[in-house]
Order: sequence, then structure tokens, then C-alpha cells
Amino acid sequence: MRRLPILLLFFLSGVSALIYQTSWIRQTTLIFGVSVYAYSVVLAAFMGGSALGTAWMGRRADRAVSGLGVFAGLQVGVALFGLPIPFVLPALMPVYAGIARSLPVDSWLLTAVRAFFSVLVLIPPTFLMGASLPVMARAIARRAGAVGAAVGQLYAAETLGAAIGCGLAGLFLLRILGTQQTVFIAVALNLLAAAGAWRVSRHTTPTTEETNHKDTKTQRKAGSGKWQAASGKSQVADNDPQPATRNPQFAIRNSQLLAAYTLSGFVALGYEVVWARILAVFTLDAVFSFSMMLATYLLGLTLGGWIGAGWMKRRRVVWADFAALQAALGLAALGTIFVFAWLPGLALEDIFGGYSVTNLILYEFLLGFLSLILPTTLLGLLFPVVVSLYTGEETSAVGQGVGHIAALNTAGAILGSLVVGFGLIPWLGLQSTLILLGLVNLLIGAGGFWMEREK
Repeated sequence: MRRLPILLLFFLSGVSALIYQTSWIRQTTLIFGVSVYAYSVVLAAFMGGSALGTAWMGRRADRAVSGLGVFAGLQVGVALFGLPIPFVLPALMPVYAGIARSLPVDSWLLTAVRAFFSVLVLIPPTFLMGASLPVMARAIARRAGAVGAAVGQLYAAETLGAAIGCGLAGLFLLRILGTQQTVFIAVALNLLAAAGAWRVSRHTTPTTEETNHKDTKTQRKAGSGKWQAASGKSQVADNDPQPATRNPQFAIRNSQLLAAYTLSGFVALGYEVVWARILAVFTLDAVFSFSMMLATYLLGLTLGGWIGAGWMKRRRVVWADFAALQAALGLAALGTIFVFAWLPGLALEDIFGGYSVTNLILYEFLLGFLSLILPTTLLGLLFPVVVSLYTGEETSAVGQGVGHIAALNTAGAILGSLVVGFGLIPWLGLQSTLILLGLVNLLIGAGGFWMEREK
């Protein structure tokens, strides 16, 4: 199966997903009244539903006869669950008002109730969004020795779509059309992706998919353990004729890798919440600021995914690469403290010559780009590297492997968005929280280098 149709379909799902997310943040900001709570709740719901869906489908994706057919059904489900949310969230306001009258002023219980109901409403569509990743990873990663590269391209396509969806919703659609009509566009994109997946799946017979899967297993065993890349050339040689994933030591190291990447997810979403708060200082509109920050964040992930995919076409990654990326990420995140301190000296008038709506959009994008592009690119590089290490570049259980990786990473992200948004920022402040998160990345990197030495 050609990769381009799969990448285009996942791109469309990425566009729709971030249109939903940006719209939900607009609505929950009105519910909470404090933007950092809205960011944290929506991110937690988005990541939580995705983690559950990814974990659930990861156990089933490798058995799917038609991955694209499953993807089509998931996209229809997202549309059906996403459509009523703009009406459901405002309908809950009287419930909050009734509860508020029975609680003390500024009670944390009211915030908890608002968060609970908001998450409850958002979980069903985000569950189905998360379930799409293992299915599409199974569909695209069909050749041993090219698993990390293929999944890296898939990841980059989705995050590019997400960046475009975030920018469209935050800068234009919500302002011009309002929340309900903006969500209708996301629903239409889901249905378009579903129709496209169904059409492509009709030209990909089950027999063809099963044959491809058998070919990859035969290819993996051929040549005394030599992996064959997409080009047919030997990519990695191994003196052990048995697949690496059958080695008990490999399973132990995979458990350690998952633990490290889960903690990395905690830190990554913690960064996102902190950066959103800091960049909000430079804008008059919270959703506008969030869109600029998140679009830059996602563009960095896209760039990192494509770089990682190209990198793994030329060489096989090792633990030292994972460790180096974690250490570099920690240093880059700490460096954003100095970048943010320097930003007030960049006046809009000095750069763009005068105030206008267009210049303001460009100015805020520039601030986000200068601040976040380096650390987010490193974050994007991590995912295909971890996929390559965890799967051993074998294709026999790609869906399950990607499911494990993404589910645990997003579980860490849930904790990161909540702990940072509701705990660390109020307790330590923005700068100290950012320093703490950067130090965690450095510790993960040090642990990774130690693991490489112990091989």
C-alpha cells in the first residue's frame, strides 16, 4: 500500500482534532473564567481520551483485516460524538450555578465539579481519536527495518494537520464563524477522512494486506538476521538470527524505555501549560495566544518527526540517541527562560513597522517561533526514536507497540497538564516550574546514558 494516501488521511484527522480542541478551550474558558484551568482540563481530557483509545486499539490493531476500514469507522464516530459538544457544554452552566450556591466562595470543589463534567463530555470523541493511531501505524509500517521512519512520517503528517487546524480555528474560524459553525467544519473533515479511507480500502484487498504482513516476517528472518529497508538494501545487520524482541533483556529494556518516555510525557505537557501562560502575557486574547503557542508547538513536532524519519532511513538508533535528545531537550527548555526575558525588547512596531491585525498575528507567531521551535523539534524527534527502539524495527506487532508507547506517554501528559496547571504553577511560579521540568529531562538523559553503558 502506498504511504501517501495514509498520510493525507491522517493529516485530515489532525486538522479536525485541533479544530475541536481549540473550540473546546474557548468554551471551557467561559465556564472556568481562568484560562489556565481551561487549558489544563481540555488538555487532560484530550490526552486522557486519546490514551484510553490508543491503549484499547493497540491490543487489536495488529489483528485488523482492514486498518483503513477501521479508521473510517473511527472517524465517523468522532464526528457523531463531536457534533453535539458545543451545545452540551453551555447546557451544563445551570448545573454549575446550582452547585455553586451550596458551596463557599472560591471553593476548589466547584472547580473539580466543572472539570469532571467537562472531561466526561470530551472523553468519547477523544477516545476514538486516540484509537486511530495504532490502526494507521499498522497500515503504514509494513517493512522491517523501516518502522521508525514510517511511523515518524505518520506522526509528522498528523501534527502538521494539527498545527494547521489550530491556526485556522484560533485565528480565523472562531472569530468569523463562532464555535458551533467551527465545530461543524471539524465534523465535515472527519466525514471526508472516513470517506477517503473507505475508498482507499476498497482498492486494498484483505489478501494483499495479509500477504504484505507475511512478506515482512519472511524478510525479517532472511539473511541471518539482516534487516531489509524499503529500498531492499541491508539497513542493519545482527549476528543473532533470532528477532531482537524475543530476547528477555530486550523486554526489560523496553519496560525501562516506557517508564522514561512516560515521565517525558509528563514534562512535555507541563512545558505546554507553562509556555501558554507565559506567552499569554504578550497578547490580549487567551485563545489567540494559545493558538499561536500551540501552532508553533505542533510545527516543531512536525519538523522533529520528519527529521527523525529521515534520520532512521540512514541508521538505526540506539539508547544513546534517546538519552542525548532528552538532555538536549532539558537544556533547550531551560534556555527558553532567557528567550522569554529577551522578548519584551522585540516591539511590534520595530519589526513590522506599525500595528494592524495581520501584523499582530505575525508578531505573536514570531514570538512563539523564537521561543519554542528548538525544544518542540526535539520533542518531535523523540517519538520515532522511541518507536524504533521499542519495536526493534520489527513489523509483527507495530500496532501494539505504538499503542503502548503513545498510551503511556499520554498518561504521563495527563498528569503533567494537571499537576503543572493546578499545582506547580500556583505553588512555585512559572520560572521555577520551568526549571524543575528542565532538570527532569536532564535526569532522564543521564539515566539513558547509564543504560547505554550497561548494555
